[in-house]
Formats: sequence, C-alpha cells, structure tokens
Amino acid sequence: RSKKKDRAQNATLVTAEVAPSRSINFVNVSILILGIAIGHFVTKQSSSNINIDVSTASAVTSAFDEDKTFQQAIDAWDGELIKHIPYSDLTYHEFMAKYQVNRTPIVITGMYAENPLTEGINDERWGWMAMRDRFGDVLLENRVEGGSRGCTGTGLCEGRPIALRKLFDDYFLRDLGQRNGKMPPYPHDIELKKVLPDMFDVYEKSRLFAENLLLPTKNGKDRWPSLFFGARGTRTNLHVDTMGTSSTTAVFRGRKQFLLVDARDGDKLCIGRPTRGLEYGVGNDSFQPDFAACPEAKKAKAMFADLKAGDILYIPGHMHYAERNLDHSLGISQNFLTIAD
Repeated sequence: RSKKKDRAQNATLVTAEVAPSRSINFVNVSILILGIAIGHFVTKQSSSNINIDVSTASAVTSAFDEDKTFQQAIDAWDGELIKHIPYSDLTYHEFMAKYQVNRTPIVITGMYAENPLTEGINDERWGWMAMRDRFGDVLLENRVEGGSRGCTGTGLCEGRPIALRKLFDDYFLRDLGQRNGKMPPYPHDIELKKVLPDMFDVYEKSRLFAENLLLPTKNGKDRWPSLFFGARGTRTNLHVDTMGTSSTTAVFRGRKQFLLVDARDGDKLCIGRPTRGLEYGVGNDSFQPDFAACPEAKKAKAMFADLKAGDILYIPGHMHYAERNLDHSLGISQNFLTIAD
C-alpha cells in the first residue's frame, strides 16, 4: 500500500512538474464535462418544473376562459342568472308555491352535498377508478337515435355503445377532454336503475319533487332517473325534454353550466331552420349563438346556471335548454310531469 501510495504521489508530482498545461487542460475539461452534466440535470429539472407550471397555468387559464365565455354567453343572450337557494332553507310548500306553480327555474345548492356519490374522485367505492373497476364492462349508450335532435356531438349517435372502462381509460382517468377538436363520447339519458342498480340504490330522489303524474306509467317507473357521464368539453344543445316534462339535474361530481330559454319564446329560436344539422337556427353551440342566422333569438328570455357538485337544477316543463360540462362530471336527471306542466 505504501509503495502504491508513493507511486501515485510521484505520478502526480511528475504530471504537475513535467506537463502543467496538460494538467490544467484536464481539469478544465473535467470541469466543463461536470458543468454540462449539471447543466443538463438542472435544465431537465427546470424543464420538468416548467411543464408542471405550464399545465397548471393551462388548467387555471382554461377555467378562467370558461368563466369568461360563460359571462360572454350571458351578455350575448342578454340573459340573467338563475337564483340559488340553499337546500336547508327551502320547504316543499315554498318550492311548490314560489317555483313549481310559477314555472320558475331554480338552483338548489347543497342538496346532495353529503351523498356518497359526491365523494372525491379517489373514493374507494365511488371514485372514478373504483367505478371503472366495479362497472367496467357495463355498456353505455344514448337513448336518442342518430339524426335526432340532441344527438349531435354526443359521439354515440350511430348506435355504438361504449364500455364504461374504455370511456374512463380514454378520458376520465387521463384527465382529457376534447382531442384534435373532436368531442368525446357523451353517454346520457341512461336508465340508471337498469344499467347501474348499485348507483340507483345510493341516489335519493328529493322530497321536493314528489308530484309526478308519470309514476303510474312504465316510463315514469323505469326510464328515469337517467345517468349522465360527461367528459370535459361535452355538451348538449338546445332541446325540450320528452313530452314537455319538468326535470331536475343533480351534479354529483364536476361542474356543469346550463342555458335555459323561456318556453314562451320557442318561436324566436328559428326551430325548423337548421344550422349544421340542428333543428335550432342559433348554431351548433348554444353558448356561442349565431344571431346573424337567427336574429329573432336575441329577443328570447335566456337564463343561466352554474352548478357544482351537490347542487341540483329545477327546469320547468317545455323549457328549451342546453348544458355543457366544464369538468369530468357525473350527473343524474329526473323527469316528472306536474299539473303546472
């Protein structure tokens, strides 16, 4: 060991004495290589951080833009916001007298705030992954047939159902919305009791909507409630529900925005003057109306609602309405027929 140490020391002395320039060059090159390596590592880390920051900024910008476009839609239609009232402050008789009889839409906040379906996306029973594992083989399809009003843009108009697992793997679990400008499939109007009975058992219809003349019929018993799985960016355009029934939409996860047009203003919506295959002449996105194609629509009374998880929207019968999903959402709708309808 002593000899090896001596030889090493001698070699170092010889190198320093005989070729000092080579030693300096070697040190410089070593430092340069080390600097490049460190620089690459730092750049890689910085790049990673930038990517995270950019994606976060994009998400924030996206949310900001959606809020901005929502206000732009309200301004374009010269619309108004639908009143919000806490569920704890509303009685059955007050709902009947103030809203149902007068056919006034309302957002009831917090109605389903404590329902198991509103638990976080990672909930072990009703989170996205949990539902994917439990119900992955369930086939989801729309009721509406291809070419029918309301089917445009849903992605399932040609009678091709999609497995819940594929929908979740392709969109919900990858945090994706529209890809290449193409709207994701939007399975909706799914018979909850028939397709996902476990979820039906958890869903609880509110006591506020007890009046329902449809109950004696098969549709009243089986067709509703209906399930909606909306990936970010999906939407439905203006339409009227079956038989002019009233409806509610409860949001259990995500965020939805609605546009409602008073039933008495249907003649102003250029129905029967289709634009891009739709029966309404205001364009293929009701939140960005084409008033040049349908100037009469500008005179219609429009109302808007912004719902988060736990909220529910009451829509009186015969109203024209459209909705869009700002986040991956889980919604359940209930149609019912009242004397007021």
